[in-house]
Amino acid sequence: MVTLLPYSHEMKADVSRFFSSMIPVSGNAFGESVRNSFYDNIARYFDDLWCLLDNGNVVGVTAMKHLSDEKCELSGLYLSDRYQGKKLGYKMLMSAIDHAREQKYKKMYLGTTYSSKRAISLYKRNGFTLTERYCDDLNANVFMVLDLDT
Repeated sequence: MVTLLPYSHEMKADVSRFFSSMIPVSGNAFGESVRNSFYDNIARYFDDLWCLLDNGNVVGVTAMKHLSDEKCELSGLYLSDRYQGKKLGYKMLMSAIDHAREQKYKKMYLGTTYSSKRAISLYKRNGFTLTERYCDDLNANVFMVLDLDT
């Protein structure tokens, strides 16, 4: 059974393995020292992190980060290839959007890459529009925003 749960410290090793498998697929080119720092400080990089689990195995991760009182960032939405096309990415995205609305954010931003065509399509279908660069993420070249008041 596939379930979406908030991250807990007990998931750290599984999340680290999942991210290690996804980084090459996603096109992000982080060095090993950056990856190790990231895995050791997951809570430092994200304010909220959810894990999609299938029989206890992490198969997807989505994260959100506070930018300001009115703005947040969808900091990542990663889903294993074999789970794509099953509305699970949509479920993960909607969970993050619902959480952002509950937190009273007005806008949700995200950065991605041109090569992430399926993700961009998902974001557009759910109301995200292109916007200008809002952060210094060198891996991102597409920036989008969602008005959470609508």
